[in-house]
Amino acid sequence: MSRTIERTNVGGLEIELMTLGGGRPLVFLHSGEGPDYGSPFLDALARSFNVFAPSLPGFGHSSLPDDVKRVDDVAYCMLDLFRAHGLKEIALVGVSFGAWAAAEIAVRDTGRLASVTLISPVGARFSDDPATKEIEDIYMLAEDEALARAFANPQGRKRAIDSLTDDDLVVMSRNRIALCQFAWSPYMHNPVLRRWLHRIDRPTHIVWGEADRLVSEDCKRAWAARIPGAVVTRIAGVGHFPDVENPIEAAALVADFAKKHV
Repeated sequence: MSRTIERTNVGGLEIELMTLGGGRPLVFLHSGEGPDYGSPFLDALARSFNVFAPSLPGFGHSSLPDDVKRVDDVAYCMLDLFRAHGLKEIALVGVSFGAWAAAEIAVRDTGRLASVTLISPVGARFSDDPATKEIEDIYMLAEDEALARAFANPQGRKRAIDSLTDDDLVVMSRNRIALCQFAWSPYMHNPVLRRWLHRIDRPTHIVWGEADRLVSEDCKRAWAARIPGAVVTRIAGVGHFPDVENPIEAAALVADFAKKHV
């Protein structure tokens, strides 16, 4: 299977981009953990699609200029990438932070999209009560507790720092800095995004892991209620990252939905 990783200039930003497979374009936007170009999830999707997996600004080896500060900016960068590469009829897929970016793209411009799949989306709060916790604050939790809330099976999820290369460590640091840049304040959401979710006018699939304890049930229901015609699927035995805990089933669900909407 043909896999390439290149640096591409998008509106003055240098964006790292992996492409894999062939056929219709599927754009995958990674979580706040950053890109994983060896992901079995992407390999499985590439059996049916030409997968485009960019490192979002500041993540991986992508640049992060001073004037790119919000997820809005990430959305416009990705729209420029779609145009620069001539992508049309895109199956747009995002996980967690990447699903937030995908939603920000879709409320702005769906002209190049065929469908949208949001896996465990963050990025929106729906309660007017600031004391209502809709998205767990991972920065306030010990690592073991954060992993227990994120994964159905958290054992073995800690990264062994001493086994990482220097480049791995640099990328890990960049990923964490970029996530803080975009999602620290306000925490993990854009206060106005909920107002515009009705603008997503392409078939939309929302996927949740049944063991996800990072996003509240009320928040999960509100996502579906705000996006016209959204289809919701829950995957048993996984948490916030179905693409990591059960990549084959998650990829099959994503692919089946995208194939129906050309």
